[in-house]
Amino acid sequence: MDVAAWLLEQGLERYQKAFDENGIDADILPHLTTEDLTNMGITSVGHRRKLLRAIEGLRPDDSVFRLQRPDSDPDSARSAERRQMTLLFCDIASSTEAVSQIDPEESREVISAFVDAVEATATAHRGYVAKFLGDGALVYFGYPAALENNAEAATRAGLQIISATAGLQWPDGSPVQVRVGVATGRVVVGDVIGHGSAREVNVVGETAHLASRLQTVANPGQLLIDDRTRRMLGELMLVEPLGAKNLKGFSTPVAVWNVTGSEGARSRFVALRAGRMISLLGRDTDMDALNAACMAARDGNRTVVTIRGEPGIGKSRVAHELSDLALAKGMQVMSWFCSPNEAATAFAPIVGHYAAGLASGDDALRKAQLEAALLPVDSYPAEVTALFERLLNLPASGRILRDYSPPRLRRRTIEVILEQLCARATTTPLLLVVEDFHWIDPSTAELLE
Repeated sequence: MDVAAWLLEQGLERYQKAFDENGIDADILPHLTTEDLTNMGITSVGHRRKLLRAIEGLRPDDSVFRLQRPDSDPDSARSAERRQMTLLFCDIASSTEAVSQIDPEESREVISAFVDAVEATATAHRGYVAKFLGDGALVYFGYPAALENNAEAATRAGLQIISATAGLQWPDGSPVQVRVGVATGRVVVGDVIGHGSAREVNVVGETAHLASRLQTVANPGQLLIDDRTRRMLGELMLVEPLGAKNLKGFSTPVAVWNVTGSEGARSRFVALRAGRMISLLGRDTDMDALNAACMAARDGNRTVVTIRGEPGIGKSRVAHELSDLALAKGMQVMSWFCSPNEAATAFAPIVGHYAAGLASGDDALRKAQLEAALLPVDSYPAEVTALFERLLNLPASGRILRDYSPPRLRRRTIEVILEQLCARATTTPLLLVVEDFHWIDPSTAELLE
Protein backbone atom coordinates (compact mmCIF):
# COMPACT_ATOMS: atom_id res chain seq x y z
CA MET A 1 0.00 0.00 0.00
CA ASP A 2 1.19 3.51 -0.86
CA VAL A 3 1.07 5.56 2.36
CA ALA A 4 1.13 8.85 0.40
CA ALA A 5 -1.89 7.77 -1.65
CA TRP A 6 -3.67 6.64 1.53
CA LEU A 7 -3.13 10.06 3.12
CA LEU A 8 -4.46 11.68 -0.03
CA GLU A 9 -7.63 9.58 0.24
CA GLN A 10 -8.16 10.89 3.76
CA GLY A 11 -7.64 14.46 2.61
CA LEU A 12 -4.61 14.72 4.92
CA GLU A 13 -1.76 14.70 2.42
CA ARG A 14 -0.25 17.64 4.32
CA TYR A 15 1.18 15.13 6.79
CA GLN A 16 3.13 13.12 4.21
CA LYS A 17 6.43 14.72 5.26
CA ALA A 18 5.79 13.80 8.92
CA PHE A 19 5.07 10.20 7.90
CA ASP A 20 8.21 10.07 5.75
CA GLU A 21 10.35 11.60 8.50
CA ASN A 22 9.25 8.95 11.00
CA GLY A 23 9.66 6.03 8.61
CA ILE A 24 5.96 5.13 8.55
CA ASP A 25 5.42 2.51 5.89
CA ALA A 26 2.55 0.13 5.12
CA ASP A 27 3.70 -2.32 7.81
CA ILE A 28 3.90 0.28 10.58
CA LEU A 29 0.81 2.31 9.64
CA PRO A 30 -1.83 -0.08 11.12
CA HIS A 31 -0.09 0.07 14.52
CA LEU A 32 0.06 3.84 15.01
CA THR A 33 -1.45 5.24 18.21
CA THR A 34 -2.66 8.63 19.41
CA GLU A 35 0.66 9.17 21.17
CA ASP A 36 2.59 8.33 18.01
CA LEU A 37 0.58 10.82 15.93
CA THR A 38 1.11 13.53 18.55
CA ASN A 39 4.86 12.87 18.63
CA MET A 40 4.87 13.15 14.83
CA GLY A 41 3.60 16.72 15.16
CA ILE A 42 -0.05 16.15 14.27
CA THR A 43 -1.51 18.60 16.78
CA SER A 44 -5.06 18.82 15.43
CA VAL A 45 -7.38 16.63 17.53
CA GLY A 46 -9.80 16.31 14.63
CA HIS A 47 -7.10 15.16 12.24
CA ARG A 48 -5.75 12.65 14.76
CA ARG A 49 -9.22 11.17 15.27
CA LYS A 50 -9.76 10.97 11.52
CA LEU A 51 -6.44 9.22 11.03
CA LEU A 52 -7.06 6.77 13.90
CA ARG A 53 -10.46 5.77 12.53
CA ALA A 54 -8.97 5.23 9.08
CA ILE A 55 -6.07 3.26 10.58
CA GLU A 56 -8.56 1.04 12.44
CA GLY A 57 -9.89 -0.11 9.07
CA LEU A 58 -6.41 -1.16 7.93
CA ARG A 59 -5.92 -3.76 10.63
CA PRO A 60 -6.38 -7.28 9.22
CA ASP A 61 -8.66 -9.68 11.02
CA ASP A 62 -5.79 -11.89 12.16
CA SER A 63 -3.86 -9.06 13.83
CA VAL A 64 -6.51 -6.80 15.35
CA PHE A 65 -6.79 -7.15 19.09
CA ARG A 66 -10.11 -5.38 19.57
CA LEU A 67 -12.32 -7.82 17.69
CA GLN A 68 -15.45 -6.92 15.83
CA ARG A 69 -18.71 -8.29 17.21
CA PRO A 70 -19.25 -11.91 16.15
CA ASP A 71 -21.56 -12.18 13.12
CA SER A 72 -24.86 -14.04 13.02
CA ASP A 73 -23.31 -17.31 11.84
CA PRO A 74 -23.25 -19.72 14.82
CA ASP A 75 -20.17 -21.40 13.37
CA SER A 76 -18.25 -18.13 13.77
CA ALA A 77 -18.43 -18.30 17.58
CA ARG A 78 -15.23 -19.25 19.40
CA SER A 79 -15.32 -22.19 21.77
CA ALA A 80 -14.81 -21.24 25.41
CA GLU A 81 -11.35 -21.84 26.82
CA ARG A 82 -9.56 -21.53 30.13
CA ARG A 83 -6.61 -19.15 30.18
CA GLN A 84 -4.83 -16.62 32.37
CA MET A 85 -5.78 -13.06 31.55
CA THR A 86 -5.60 -9.59 33.01
CA LEU A 87 -8.87 -7.67 33.09
CA LEU A 88 -9.30 -3.90 33.31
CA PHE A 89 -12.46 -2.21 34.55
CA CYS A 90 -12.76 1.56 34.32
CA ASP A 91 -15.54 4.08 34.74
CA ILE A 92 -16.12 7.80 35.13
CA ALA A 93 -16.37 8.72 38.80
CA SER A 94 -19.56 10.47 40.00
CA SER A 95 -20.96 10.46 36.48
CA THR A 96 -24.53 9.72 37.58
CA GLU A 97 -24.74 12.97 39.55
CA ALA A 98 -23.10 14.94 36.73
CA VAL A 99 -25.28 13.49 33.97
CA SER A 100 -28.48 14.11 35.92
CA GLN A 101 -27.79 17.86 35.91
CA ILE A 102 -27.01 18.41 32.22
CA ASP A 103 -28.60 17.90 28.82
CA PRO A 104 -28.19 14.38 27.34
CA GLU A 105 -26.43 15.83 24.30
CA GLU A 106 -23.80 17.42 26.51
CA SER A 107 -23.24 14.21 28.45
CA ARG A 108 -23.01 12.31 25.17
CA GLU A 109 -20.02 14.42 24.12
CA VAL A 110 -18.17 13.59 27.34
CA ILE A 111 -19.00 9.88 27.17
CA SER A 112 -17.97 9.73 23.50
CA ALA A 113 -14.60 11.28 24.30
CA PHE A 114 -14.16 8.73 27.11
CA VAL A 115 -15.07 5.85 24.77
CA ASP A 116 -12.62 7.09 22.12
CA ALA A 117 -9.84 7.32 24.71
CA VAL A 118 -10.49 3.78 25.97
CA GLU A 119 -10.66 2.32 22.46
CA ALA A 120 -7.47 4.04 21.29
CA THR A 121 -5.57 3.11 24.44
CA ALA A 122 -6.74 -0.52 24.45
CA THR A 123 -5.74 -0.92 20.80
CA ALA A 124 -2.32 0.65 21.43
CA HIS A 125 -1.66 -1.83 24.26
CA ARG A 126 -3.10 -4.83 22.38
CA GLY A 127 -6.19 -5.12 24.54
CA TYR A 128 -9.68 -6.26 23.52
CA VAL A 129 -12.58 -3.97 24.44
CA ALA A 130 -15.19 -6.51 25.57
CA LYS A 131 -17.99 -4.10 26.38
CA PHE A 132 -18.94 -0.56 27.25
CA LEU A 133 -21.33 -0.15 30.15
CA GLY A 134 -22.61 3.41 29.80
CA ASP A 135 -19.79 5.38 31.39
CA GLY A 136 -17.66 2.30 32.04
CA ALA A 137 -15.67 -0.26 30.08
CA LEU A 138 -14.26 -3.77 30.41
CA VAL A 139 -11.03 -4.60 28.55
CA TYR A 140 -9.37 -8.02 28.20
CA PHE A 141 -5.59 -8.45 27.96
CA GLY A 142 -4.49 -11.87 26.76
CA TYR A 143 -7.49 -12.47 24.50
CA PRO A 144 -7.95 -13.29 21.68
CA ALA A 145 -4.15 -13.41 21.30
CA ALA A 146 -2.03 -14.41 24.26
CA LEU A 147 0.43 -11.74 25.43
CA GLU A 148 3.64 -12.29 27.31
CA ASN A 149 3.07 -9.07 29.29
CA ASN A 150 -0.66 -9.08 30.12
CA ALA A 151 -0.25 -7.41 33.50
CA GLU A 152 2.13 -4.73 32.26
CA ALA A 153 0.00 -3.93 29.19
CA ALA A 154 -3.17 -3.61 31.28
CA THR A 155 -1.49 -1.46 33.93
CA ARG A 156 0.10 0.89 31.42
CA ALA A 157 -3.23 1.11 29.60
CA GLY A 158 -4.96 2.03 32.86
CA LEU A 159 -2.50 4.84 33.54
CA GLN A 160 -2.86 6.10 29.99
CA ILE A 161 -6.67 6.09 30.17
CA ILE A 162 -6.49 8.22 33.32
CA SER A 163 -4.01 10.56 31.63
CA ALA A 164 -5.92 10.73 28.32
CA THR A 165 -9.16 11.73 30.05
CA ALA A 166 -7.57 14.16 32.51
CA GLY A 167 -8.32 17.13 30.26
CA LEU A 168 -12.02 16.36 29.85
CA GLN A 169 -14.56 18.56 31.64
CA TRP A 170 -18.26 18.50 32.33
CA PRO A 171 -20.21 21.53 31.04
CA ASP A 172 -19.98 23.20 34.46
CA GLY A 173 -16.19 23.11 34.25
CA SER A 174 -15.66 20.30 36.78
CA PRO A 175 -13.05 17.70 35.77
CA VAL A 176 -13.96 14.28 34.41
CA GLN A 177 -12.11 11.74 36.54
CA VAL A 178 -11.73 8.02 35.85
CA ARG A 179 -11.29 5.11 38.26
CA VAL A 180 -9.52 1.93 37.16
CA GLY A 181 -9.26 -1.58 38.60
CA VAL A 182 -6.95 -4.30 37.21
CA ALA A 183 -6.82 -7.96 38.24
CA THR A 184 -5.06 -11.06 36.90
CA GLY A 185 -6.12 -14.69 37.14
CA ARG A 186 -7.55 -17.74 35.39
CA VAL A 187 -10.88 -17.31 33.65
CA VAL A 188 -13.06 -19.07 31.11
CA VAL A 189 -13.44 -16.87 28.05
CA GLY A 190 -14.91 -17.25 24.58
CA ASP A 191 -18.62 -17.91 25.13
CA VAL A 192 -20.65 -15.63 22.90
CA ILE A 193 -23.77 -14.46 24.72
CA GLY A 194 -26.68 -12.26 23.68
CA HIS A 195 -28.22 -11.70 20.26
CA GLY A 196 -27.78 -9.22 17.45
CA SER A 197 -25.95 -6.04 18.44
CA ALA A 198 -25.99 -7.18 22.09
CA ARG A 199 -23.73 -10.15 21.39
CA GLU A 200 -20.43 -10.14 23.26
CA VAL A 201 -17.58 -12.44 24.25
CA ASN A 202 -18.16 -13.30 27.89
CA VAL A 203 -15.61 -14.01 30.61
CA VAL A 204 -16.35 -16.07 33.71
CA GLY A 205 -14.29 -16.25 36.88
CA GLU A 206 -13.40 -14.51 40.10
CA THR A 207 -10.90 -12.25 38.30
CA ALA A 208 -13.65 -10.28 36.57
CA HIS A 209 -15.43 -9.64 39.86
CA LEU A 210 -12.15 -8.62 41.51
CA ALA A 211 -11.28 -6.09 38.81
CA SER A 212 -14.77 -4.62 39.09
CA ARG A 213 -14.57 -4.35 42.90
CA LEU A 214 -11.12 -2.74 42.74
CA GLN A 215 -12.47 -0.12 40.37
CA THR A 216 -15.38 0.51 42.73
CA VAL A 217 -13.17 1.25 45.75
CA ALA A 218 -10.62 3.30 43.78
CA ASN A 219 -10.59 7.05 44.26
CA PRO A 220 -11.12 9.31 41.23
CA GLY A 221 -7.93 9.30 39.14
CA GLN A 222 -6.62 6.19 40.89
CA LEU A 223 -5.54 2.79 39.49
CA LEU A 224 -5.77 -0.17 41.87
CA ILE A 225 -4.38 -3.65 41.20
CA ASP A 226 -4.50 -7.00 42.98
CA ASP A 227 -1.51 -8.81 44.44
CA ARG A 228 -1.10 -11.25 41.54
CA THR A 229 -0.85 -8.38 39.06
CA ARG A 230 1.63 -6.64 41.33
CA ARG A 231 3.85 -9.76 41.45
CA MET A 232 3.76 -10.11 37.67
CA LEU A 233 4.85 -6.48 37.28
CA GLY A 234 7.97 -6.97 39.35
CA GLU A 235 9.56 -3.54 39.59
CA LEU A 236 8.34 -2.23 36.24
CA MET A 237 5.80 0.06 37.91
CA LEU A 238 5.75 2.31 40.96
CA VAL A 239 3.24 0.96 43.47
CA GLU A 240 2.29 1.52 47.08
CA PRO A 241 0.55 -1.02 49.31
CA LEU A 242 -2.89 -0.09 50.62
CA GLY A 243 -3.19 -3.17 52.82
CA ALA A 244 -5.93 -5.80 52.79
CA LYS A 245 -9.42 -4.50 52.05
CA ASN A 246 -12.83 -6.05 52.49
CA LEU A 247 -14.40 -6.21 49.05
CA LYS A 248 -18.03 -7.05 48.42
CA GLY A 249 -18.46 -10.69 47.44
CA PHE A 250 -15.07 -11.84 48.78
CA SER A 251 -15.01 -13.83 52.02
CA THR A 252 -11.49 -12.78 53.02
CA PRO A 253 -9.72 -9.40 52.78
CA VAL A 254 -7.90 -8.78 49.49
CA ALA A 255 -4.43 -7.20 49.23
CA VAL A 256 -4.69 -4.01 47.18
CA TRP A 257 -1.96 -1.91 45.57
CA ASN A 258 -2.10 1.63 44.20
CA VAL A 259 -0.14 2.25 40.98
CA THR A 260 1.42 5.71 41.04
CA GLY A 261 3.44 5.59 37.83
CA SER A 262 5.95 3.64 35.80
CA GLU A 263 9.64 3.15 36.41
CA GLY A 264 12.11 4.87 34.14
CA ALA A 265 13.97 3.02 31.40
CA ARG A 266 15.47 -0.12 32.85
CA SER A 267 16.01 -3.74 31.95
CA ARG A 268 12.73 -5.64 31.77
CA PHE A 269 14.70 -8.73 32.71
CA VAL A 270 15.98 -7.21 35.95
CA ALA A 271 12.72 -5.44 36.80
CA LEU A 272 10.60 -8.57 36.39
CA ARG A 273 12.92 -10.65 38.54
CA ALA A 274 13.46 -8.06 41.27
CA GLY A 275 16.55 -9.65 42.85
CA ARG A 276 15.43 -13.27 42.38
CA MET A 277 18.33 -14.37 40.14
CA ILE A 278 20.53 -17.38 40.79
CA SER A 279 24.05 -18.00 39.53
CA LEU A 280 24.46 -18.37 35.77
CA LEU A 281 25.00 -22.02 34.80
CA GLY A 282 26.12 -23.70 31.59
CA ARG A 283 27.14 -20.57 29.74
CA ASP A 284 30.92 -20.65 30.13
CA THR A 285 31.59 -20.81 26.38
CA ASP A 286 29.20 -17.93 25.69
CA MET A 287 30.70 -15.79 28.43
CA ASP A 288 34.24 -16.49 27.20
CA ALA A 289 33.26 -15.21 23.75
CA LEU A 290 31.65 -12.10 25.25
CA ASN A 291 34.69 -11.50 27.44
CA ALA A 292 36.87 -11.58 24.32
CA ALA A 293 34.55 -9.02 22.68
CA CYS A 294 34.87 -6.74 25.73
CA MET A 295 38.65 -7.01 25.65
CA ALA A 296 38.68 -6.15 21.95
CA ALA A 297 36.49 -3.09 22.54
CA ARG A 298 38.67 -1.98 25.43
CA ASP A 299 41.67 -2.17 23.09
CA GLY A 300 39.94 0.14 20.60
CA ASN A 301 38.40 -2.40 18.25
CA ARG A 302 34.70 -1.83 17.66
CA THR A 303 32.73 -5.03 18.13
CA VAL A 304 29.11 -5.98 17.47
CA VAL A 305 27.59 -9.01 19.19
CA THR A 306 24.12 -10.38 18.48
CA ILE A 307 22.58 -12.75 21.02
CA ARG A 308 19.95 -14.90 19.31
CA GLY A 309 17.77 -17.70 20.62
CA GLU A 310 14.29 -18.97 21.30
CA PRO A 311 12.11 -17.14 23.88
CA GLY A 312 13.05 -18.11 27.42
CA ILE A 313 16.44 -19.55 26.55
CA GLY A 314 18.30 -16.91 28.56
CA LYS A 315 19.28 -14.13 26.13
CA SER A 316 18.48 -11.30 28.54
CA ARG A 317 20.34 -13.04 31.36
CA VAL A 318 23.46 -13.34 29.22
CA ALA A 319 23.16 -9.65 28.24
CA HIS A 320 22.83 -8.78 31.93
CA GLU A 321 25.98 -10.75 32.75
CA LEU A 322 27.78 -9.04 29.86
CA SER A 323 26.89 -5.63 31.32
CA ASP A 324 28.28 -6.63 34.71
CA LEU A 325 31.42 -7.96 33.02
CA ALA A 326 31.94 -4.69 31.12
CA LEU A 327 31.48 -2.59 34.26
CA ALA A 328 34.00 -4.76 36.09
CA LYS A 329 36.52 -4.03 33.34
CA GLY A 330 36.06 -0.27 33.73
CA MET A 331 33.85 0.20 30.69
CA GLN A 332 30.72 2.35 30.46
CA VAL A 333 27.37 0.65 29.89
CA MET A 334 24.38 2.28 28.18
CA SER A 335 21.16 0.29 27.80
CA TRP A 336 18.31 0.92 25.39
CA PHE A 337 15.13 -1.02 26.09
CA CYS A 338 12.66 -1.77 23.32
CA SER A 339 9.01 -2.35 24.22
CA PRO A 340 6.09 -4.04 22.43
CA ASN A 341 3.97 -0.97 23.18
CA GLU A 342 6.43 1.41 21.52
CA ALA A 343 7.34 -0.48 18.35
CA ALA A 344 5.84 2.33 16.25
CA THR A 345 7.21 5.24 18.35
CA ALA A 346 10.23 6.94 16.79
CA PHE A 347 13.46 6.55 18.80
CA ALA A 348 11.50 5.07 21.73
CA PRO A 349 14.42 3.36 23.55
CA ILE A 350 16.58 6.48 23.20
CA VAL A 351 13.80 8.72 24.52
CA GLY A 352 13.35 6.31 27.43
CA HIS A 353 17.06 6.36 28.23
CA TYR A 354 17.33 10.14 28.44
CA ALA A 355 13.89 10.65 30.03
CA ALA A 356 14.85 8.30 32.87
CA GLY A 357 17.47 10.79 34.01
CA LEU A 358 15.07 13.71 34.21
CA ALA A 359 12.92 14.72 37.16
CA SER A 360 9.16 14.66 36.74
CA GLY A 361 7.04 17.78 36.69
CA ASP A 362 8.82 21.08 36.17
CA ASP A 363 9.87 21.60 32.52
CA ALA A 364 12.56 24.14 33.41
CA LEU A 365 14.25 21.65 35.75
CA ARG A 366 13.97 18.86 33.18
CA LYS A 367 15.54 21.05 30.48
CA ALA A 368 18.41 22.00 32.80
CA GLN A 369 19.02 18.33 33.60
CA LEU A 370 18.95 17.47 29.89
CA GLU A 371 21.52 20.14 29.05
CA ALA A 372 23.76 18.83 31.84
CA ALA A 373 23.49 15.28 30.45
CA LEU A 374 24.45 16.23 26.88
CA LEU A 375 28.17 16.05 26.10
CA PRO A 376 30.04 18.69 24.06
CA VAL A 377 30.19 17.72 20.38
CA ASP A 378 31.10 19.35 17.07
CA SER A 379 27.51 20.36 16.30
CA TYR A 380 26.18 23.76 17.38
CA PRO A 381 25.18 23.36 21.07
CA ALA A 382 21.86 25.20 20.68
CA GLU A 383 20.89 22.88 17.83
CA VAL A 384 21.79 19.76 19.81
CA THR A 385 19.73 20.96 22.76
CA ALA A 386 16.79 21.86 20.52
CA LEU A 387 16.78 18.46 18.83
CA PHE A 388 16.85 16.61 22.14
CA GLU A 389 14.12 18.87 23.55
CA ARG A 390 11.98 17.96 20.56
CA LEU A 391 12.85 14.28 21.00
CA LEU A 392 11.77 14.37 24.66
CA ASN A 393 8.69 16.52 23.99
CA LEU A 394 9.99 19.43 26.06
CA PRO A 395 9.11 23.06 25.29
CA ALA A 396 11.51 24.52 22.73
CA SER A 397 14.11 26.94 24.11
CA GLY A 398 14.37 28.77 20.80
CA ARG A 399 13.25 28.74 17.17
CA ILE A 400 16.35 27.22 15.65
CA LEU A 401 14.44 24.28 14.18
CA ARG A 402 11.57 26.27 12.70
CA ASP A 403 12.94 26.17 9.12
CA TYR A 404 14.04 22.52 9.23
CA SER A 405 12.21 20.23 6.82
CA PRO A 406 11.03 16.85 8.21
CA PRO A 407 13.81 14.92 6.39
CA ARG A 408 16.42 17.30 7.76
CA LEU A 409 15.00 17.02 11.28
CA ARG A 410 15.17 13.24 11.07
CA ARG A 411 18.71 13.24 9.65
CA ARG A 412 20.03 15.72 12.20
CA THR A 413 18.36 13.87 15.07
CA ILE A 414 20.15 10.67 14.10
CA GLU A 415 23.43 12.52 13.68
CA VAL A 416 23.36 14.23 17.08
CA ILE A 417 22.44 10.98 18.83
CA LEU A 418 25.40 9.27 17.18
CA GLU A 419 27.62 12.22 18.14
CA GLN A 420 26.58 11.78 21.76
CA LEU A 421 27.44 8.07 21.62
CA CYS A 422 30.85 8.77 20.09
CA ALA A 423 31.59 11.53 22.61
CA ARG A 424 30.74 9.20 25.46
CA ALA A 425 33.16 6.57 24.13
CA THR A 426 36.02 9.02 23.51
CA THR A 427 37.85 8.44 26.80
CA THR A 428 36.29 5.22 28.08
CA PRO A 429 35.04 2.23 26.04
CA LEU A 430 31.25 2.05 25.85
CA LEU A 431 29.03 -1.02 25.79
CA LEU A 432 25.65 -0.23 24.21
CA VAL A 433 23.05 -2.89 24.98
CA VAL A 434 19.86 -2.89 22.90
CA GLU A 435 17.48 -5.22 24.70
CA ASP A 436 14.46 -6.93 23.09
CA PHE A 437 15.61 -5.90 19.61
CA HIS A 438 12.64 -7.71 18.04
CA TRP A 439 10.47 -4.82 19.31
CA ILE A 440 12.69 -2.04 17.98
CA ASP A 441 11.07 0.89 16.17
CA PRO A 442 12.11 1.68 12.58
CA SER A 443 13.84 4.97 13.46
CA THR A 444 16.14 3.40 16.05
CA ALA A 445 16.82 0.49 13.71
CA GLU A 446 17.86 2.95 10.99
CA LEU A 447 20.17 4.74 13.44
CA LEU A 448 21.90 1.49 14.38
CA GLU A 449 22.39 0.56 10.75
